[in-house]
Amino acid sequence: MNHLAHFWLADADPLHRLGVALGDFWRGSVPSEWPQPLREGLAWHRRVDSLTDSHTAVVEARNRFVPPYRRYAGILLDMWCDHALARGFGERTGLDLEQFSSTYLADLRMAMGQVENWMPWPDHFLKFVAWLERDAVLPAYAAPDTIERTLAGIGRRLQRDNPLHEAWPILADRASELDDLAWIVLQDLDRGHRPGRMT
Repeated sequence: MNHLAHFWLADADPLHRLGVALGDFWRGSVPSEWPQPLREGLAWHRRVDSLTDSHTAVVEARNRFVPPYRRYAGILLDMWCDHALARGFGERTGLDLEQFSSTYLADLRMAMGQVENWMPWPDHFLKFVAWLERDAVLPAYAAPDTIERTLAGIGRRLQRDNPLHEAWPILADRASELDDLAWIVLQDLDRGHRPGRMT
């Protein structure tokens, strides 16, 4: 899953939300000395990724991509899930996406302030949070050009040549199918989560 889906599936506790946000940056085991909500947030991020990768519908969808896109199908599907969630956020969740984004980012800053005296921030994490704030990233995922630019940016960061910069038309041609897939997976993840998430 990508950022918006991870954040939506997080609990309302600011430390849990920080743990979820750290999930793409923290390497290694979850430190036992961390506060419980922070540990649970990081563990939940990893659990969501594992559940997504092994979900039957996701496995089948990855296999329907043809080369050279199949190698990158996980990235493409993660980005589409955020695109579908952003477009249907209000209707599906009953929440305003811009307000949700503002609240989540405020909670991140609050939690970061609580742990900044002892937390060794992973490389690029502080820049990541600043980017989320500066570019209003989460609401922007509703726009096709944002997904297209994001995929191109991911492609530039990968070491091998890849087709991510030209993948948008492949996704757009399958929009209805991919929307259905996204909501199946998101709803399954939502149902499997413990109480505490802001709904």
